[in-house]
Amino acid sequence: MDREELLRRYAAGERDFTSANLRRVELQYVSLSGINLSGVDLSEARLFRIDLRGANLCGANLADTIIEDVDLRGANLCGANLDGTQIRRSSMEKANFENAIFVRTGMDDSRIDEANLRGVIFGETFFTRCVFGDAIVDINELRGCYLTQTSLPDGEIVTNVIQD
Repeated sequence: MDREELLRRYAAGERDFTSANLRRVELQYVSLSGINLSGVDLSEARLFRIDLRGANLCGANLADTIIEDVDLRGANLCGANLDGTQIRRSSMEKANFENAIFVRTGMDDSRIDEANLRGVIFGETFFTRCVFGDAIVDINELRGCYLTQTSLPDGEIVTNVIQD
């Protein structure tokens, strides 16, 4: 499915795009709040200034995707693959990332307050100027992550590698 078909169908009221192939799609300046993208292939996509509040991205493949200025507040990304994904200036408050994959993921200037990060697989993950305020995460799971000016759930601001 290409960008135009997705936007046309969404504008017509369709919200369920389960398992669609949106690989390498470029989406910018659109509102897709409440959309169901569970199991969707969004690998190598570029998402810029879009509204995905309350979206279902459970099990979605977001590998090597660029996410910039995206509103993911309350989105469900349980089991999503974010391997190699770059996330910049995005809002992910109250998002559910349970059992997601954050390997080789870079996150800059983003908020993940009150997000659920239980069971997330971290590896070579970079957090720069991020806020974990009240996020549900086991600090021990962040071992091996690189943190720069990042605020942990306890309010501590850290700049270092959390050692294995």
